[in-house]
Amino acid sequence: VKVKGLADWDDKDTRFDFKIQVDDIAPYALHLTQKNPDFRFGATTYINFYTSGSKDRMFENMNGYVIFDSIRLENKDNQYLIRQIKMLADSETNTDRPSHRLRIQSELITSSIYGHFSYKTLPTAIHHLVYEHLPYFVDKPSKPYPENTQVDFYDYPRNIDELNTVLDLNFGIPSLPTIKGPIY
Repeated sequence: VKVKGLADWDDKDTRFDFKIQVDDIAPYALHLTQKNPDFRFGATTYINFYTSGSKDRMFENMNGYVIFDSIRLENKDNQYLIRQIKMLADSETNTDRPSHRLRIQSELITSSIYGHFSYKTLPTAIHHLVYEHLPYFVDKPSKPYPENTQVDFYDYPRNIDELNTVLDLNFGIPSLPTIKGPIY
């Protein structure tokens, strides 16, 4: 693992601008998983974003990107390459109620989440959404739906059959549906 760049914290603003290169990681050998002892991966990650505000809310006003480049997945004789996954975030904080937008772009998925939410509670909101519409994918959420959260989303998944083979997963997502709508 190679890390090169800048992480700058001060009283008001925080800036991250760095590159992380991972050539060959074996999660099983690192005791991160009990499954797939032959699974390995590598990628280069570029992180460039800044935030503003107090340190306890540092990641609530993110503006910038995280790019996962040349993601290589291997499991036994199967290999899969994801050229790039971009995560782009921007925030509008000059209003009484700040809004955020998070976009994910890759050959696997195009997704956009926009609205009034906290990055800290967004995973819980998404968990509730998935449980409501696809309960066989996730367990019932243990946390209540986050207060003051309003999110509009657009999600266009691509076919992941080849990726399922490499990761040894037992489900598929067809490339046809578009999922969109509000979460309140």
